Amino acid sequence: MRKTKITKSILNIWNMSEDTMIDNLEQTLEIQSVSGNEERMNTFIIEKIKYDNEDVTIVTEQQAGGTNIYVTKGKADVYPCVVAHTDTVHDFVKGYCVRRLGNNFYAMDSTKMEQVGVGGDDKVGIWAALECIKKFDNIKAAFFHSEERGCVGSKAATPEFFQNVGYILQTDRRGNDDFVTKIGGVNLMSKKFKKAVKPLLDKHGFEFQDNGGLTDVKALKPISNVCVTNISSGYYRPHSDQEYVNITDAMNTLSLMMGIIEKLGETKYEHKYQEPVYSYGDISYGGYNVYGQRSLFPKSFNDGIEDVGTKQEEIFDDYDHIHNVDWHTNLFKDSWGYLNPVYSDTF
Repeated sequence: MRKTKITKSILNIWNMSEDTMIDNLEQTLEIQSVSGNEERMNTFIIEKIKYDNEDVTIVTEQQAGGTNIYVTKGKADVYPCVVAHTDTVHDFVKGYCVRRLGNNFYAMDSTKMEQVGVGGDDKVGIWAALECIKKFDNIKAAFFHSEERGCVGSKAATPEFFQNVGYILQTDRRGNDDFVTKIGGVNLMSKKFKKAVKPLLDKHGFEFQDNGGLTDVKALKPISNVCVTNISSGYYRPHSDQEYVNITDAMNTLSLMMGIIEKLGETKYEHKYQEPVYSYGDISYGGYNVYGQRSLFPKSFNDGIEDVGTKQEEIFDDYDHIHNVDWHTNLFKDSWGYLNPVYSDTF
């Protein structure tokens, strides 16, 4: 596993101590927020922004059966934008508590003395967005509900909010080195954007990844028409009771995001959304034609909505998988609970 040391010079640029940022991360991880019951996290986000910032406008919208939060700080013609989702897959635990072991945060059910999921997916993203809001004078942010149910909140997002954003950053992905350029056949960014961020990726140990999983920035792409990305967050074993967050990796991701915003500033990186082109064939199951899909995934497909914790080859032409496909939303739910896009443009 790659290790990255957060230098004092970086911390000085941020004007805050490493301990403060780590404490803020722990505080965010302590809030439970399963999909459909995200009120505590919404309250935490709003109160935290109000406490840490001035000249900020917070708007809550009831959209698609839940609450989306839109934040504007400062005044600019073009804003950098960060987004995150407020839900996790983990059920509420009565004795929930967050503990630190070495360089990692994990969670426990203190009543049963058992490890439970810490919800780094996407509490790390929430923490990173809050730190970016605090850092920059002019910035926009959005927090969406029910991403784990298929990007429900972001699919209902207010288009007008994103008309004056220059680019959108999200960190909602396992691991420590992916900078996603493509999700489900949709190109997320321009060559100009890639060229601008490449030196920062090299500095922080990240690489371009064109096999990204479904998350909010994909839903925002058609309404924003700017460069967007999803970045590894430093959480591991997501959607399981063994989930944990590596502090160094999370801090390195935050450093990358802040570095990008500092470098790109209030500049618009336009990139028009284009519908992906899919290949089709015939699959029949139980005597029925399944809408002419050729297969669920490429046979070498190694990535779910945010990876499945271990890299492994899966054969998705097996008809048993069709039981778990919601053909109305084109999402496939695997045994880990991940929602995956049914189609791919590469077979």
